[in-house]
Amino acid sequence: MSIIKHKREKEKAKRKRFHSVAVFFHLDILLSFFDKFLLTFRDSLTMMKIKEAAMKPETLNLFVLRLLQTLVVVGIICECLIPVFLPGILSRHSITGGDLHAVLISLMVAGVFAILILAELSRIMKTVVKNACFVKENVRSLHLLGVYAMIIAFLMLLRMVLFPTLTALVILAVFAIAGLFSFVLERVFAQAVSYKEDDDLTI
Repeated sequence: MSIIKHKREKEKAKRKRFHSVAVFFHLDILLSFFDKFLLTFRDSLTMMKIKEAAMKPETLNLFVLRLLQTLVVVGIICECLIPVFLPGILSRHSITGGDLHAVLISLMVAGVFAILILAELSRIMKTVVKNACFVKENVRSLHLLGVYAMIIAFLMLLRMVLFPTLTALVILAVFAIAGLFSFVLERVFAQAVSYKEDDDLTI
């Protein structure tokens, strides 16, 4: 009986050890899974923070400002290259003589005002980056934007008379609408600046 009892106790001890090993094994798996979950959650939070930082208004404003400044430089380079490459391109489309000079001059003059428009937009964007957009300088910039856009529209109208094309008509319509929009926005900004100055005086 003592031998049988001893064997039973040994079997119980083995079972306990087996259960202990099994419990620790499952616990290790559970901890490993939980650790992976925490790492994944941390990585997700990091990515969300990066995306939020990328989409912050300040970051976006700075990006637009840099883009406008880059476009000004690119516009100046393109303006300098127009007399070099454009005559050859136009001559391939049977545009020669007086028509060639008219198209070339109209595009170069329009290009100058397009660069000026980009420069004014860049100036406005600088005030947005500084959180001071409702200022008189922006009212003046918007007025100049409207004037420059209308000049380009007028140049395209002259080109339509001399050398009518669908492209010139589209450019005419786009810049005429842009000019009107700038003049309307100028009046809105002028009112906003006036209200802001009144509030500042009241305070």
